[in-house]
Amino acid sequence: MDIRFANSEDLAPLMRFIGEHWARGHVLSTSRELMEWQHGGTDGRGYDYVIAREGHEVLGVLGFISTSRFDPALASARTVWLALWKVRPDAPNGTGLRMLTFLSKGVPHELLGTVGINAEVAKLYRALGYTVGTMTQRYTLHPDREDFSIVRVPAGAARLAPGCDAKAAPTLRPLDAATLRALEPVVARAWPGDAVPRKTARFFSSRYLAHPFYRYEVHAVERDGEACGLVATRLCETEGSRSIRVVDGILPPAALRGLGASLQRLLAERDAECADLYESGLDPAAIAASGLLAVDVADEATVIPNYYEPLARRNIRVDFAYRLRPGQRLLVFKADADQDRPSRIEEPCTAAPRS
Repeated sequence: MDIRFANSEDLAPLMRFIGEHWARGHVLSTSRELMEWQHGGTDGRGYDYVIAREGHEVLGVLGFISTSRFDPALASARTVWLALWKVRPDAPNGTGLRMLTFLSKGVPHELLGTVGINAEVAKLYRALGYTVGTMTQRYTLHPDREDFSIVRVPAGAARLAPGCDAKAAPTLRPLDAATLRALEPVVARAWPGDAVPRKTARFFSSRYLAHPFYRYEVHAVERDGEACGLVATRLCETEGSRSIRVVDGILPPAALRGLGASLQRLLAERDAECADLYESGLDPAAIAASGLLAVDVADEATVIPNYYEPLARRNIRVDFAYRLRPGQRLLVFKADADQDRPSRIEEPCTAAPRS
């Protein structure tokens, strides 16, 4: 059995394997453009996939995404996110772990992790020495709207958490690629020194503004005309209504205070029902002052969906696993790894205008 990084000759059988052994019709089995954008090789590789082959047979695949693909300057402090990992039942025992070991040794990194795992996979990662955690989904509702079709909330439900410092609500200024890149010094100062994965203004521009299918916006979080953070958002439309997903951010405490009220203004501008944010690692006191409410996954009376393609009206728990160096801490958002990619691309669900 040959375990190696995938090359151009592997692409067709790799995509076919995904469709036959992971999920029929999976977007990465049908869209070469998305495969090239998300997994086109970095560091001279053909593709950012580990593949296990026995002759012409593909026995297993392991996709990964390096933060350095969006900014080469991150190569010395890169995070490697594991993505689709599948091994055929008839593959030799240990094939999956051999692929993971090959990747771990073959791609330098300061953090190796994955987002979106089930309970059984979490047990495997714990056994391998990874730390496993759960993201918190936070949200705010349109300040005035009474009719909701995407989310489900009881009558009279809170729209902001009581600890919101609404008077401190910052301004959200939409950025284009040029104005975003000009904020590189601000991003560098705002990112906590011990937090990983490290991100840059170029990362946000390449990962979000240059996405081939989704139309993201990146906003500067400003106080008194000075930027103190960033948020990346995506407007989702489904069944005649809208919501705003905050998928990533540079959110030090100064940017979090009153942010829920800022997002409410954006909801009113876009006529959207709800804004939500999955995160782990943000400052607890600053989150309390943000005004964002926390989703209780077990609460069926309040439902803030995570899946939109198609829409699934249920709360979704998102677990993650990671391994990092001593002295570092994880700061993770929904769009890390491959959690915010299209599930179908023939009917895009996003409609946010570029600024």
